[in-house]
Amino acid sequence: HPAQCLLSDGVMFQSADTTMKFIQAAVDSDLSVHFHAIGDRAVRTAVDAIAAVTRDTPSTNRHSIAHAQLVDPGDIARIAALKIPVAFTYAWAVRDYGYDVTVIPFIDKISSLQDMYNAENYYMRQAYPARSILAAGGVLAAGSDAPVDTADPRPFHNIEKAVTRDEGEGPMNAGEGIGILDAIDAYTINGARLMHQQDITGSLEAGKKADFIILDRDIVALAENGNADQVSETKVLETWFDGARIYQQTR
Repeated sequence: HPAQCLLSDGVMFQSADTTMKFIQAAVDSDLSVHFHAIGDRAVRTAVDAIAAVTRDTPSTNRHSIAHAQLVDPGDIARIAALKIPVAFTYAWAVRDYGYDVTVIPFIDKISSLQDMYNAENYYMRQAYPARSILAAGGVLAAGSDAPVDTADPRPFHNIEKAVTRDEGEGPMNAGEGIGILDAIDAYTINGARLMHQQDITGSLEAGKKADFIILDRDIVALAENGNADQVSETKVLETWFDGARIYQQTR
C-alpha cells in the first residue's frame, strides 16, 4: 500500500565518479554522450557531469538526456543554459496507474491510492517538465524507447501525448504539455541538431536533403482545433528519403 512506502531517491547504476570518468573519456575522444536518466537524482548527475566537462574541455559535442521522467526545478535552467537537448518519451507523460503506483509513493508521501495524482505533489509538478524546459530556452527532442517499451516507435502517438498528456484517465501535469509545432520540431529539426545533422536534414530548406513524409491528415490543424487526441491515428501515405520515394501506402 502506498502509505507503507519509504521515500527514496533511487539507486544509481553507476556512481557519479564513474559517470564523470565516462563522459570525460568520451569528450577526450570527441564523442557526444546520450544519458538515459529517469529520476531527478539521475538527471542531476548527468547535468553535473556535462557542466563539469564542458567547463574544463570546451567542445562542439552535444550531450543529451533521454526520458527525464522527473526533473528537479533547480535543474531546468541549468539544462537550458548548457543547451542540453532533452529527448522526452512523451508517451509516458500520462497517468498509468499500474506503473505510477510503483513510483509515486516512493517520491511523495501518499496517504491513499486516491492521493497519488494530487496536483500539489512533487511528482505531479515535476514529471516530464517539457514546457518548463522550453520556456527556459531549452531544446526538446523526442524518443520512443522502442524496442524496449514498444516494438513500434509510434511517433504520432508520442506527438499526441506531448500535447495532451492524457490517455483518457485525466491529464498528467497538463501544464507541461507543449504545442503541436514544438512537438513536431522535437521530432524533426531538433532531433537533427542533436545528431549534428541540422545542416543536411530535419527541415525542408534549399540545399538540404529532401527527406519528408506525406500524411493522411493535417496534424497541426487537428491540434489547433482542439482535436489533438486524434493525432495518434495519423497514417503515412508516402516516405521520401534524399529525394526518392521509398515507401507508398497500398490501398
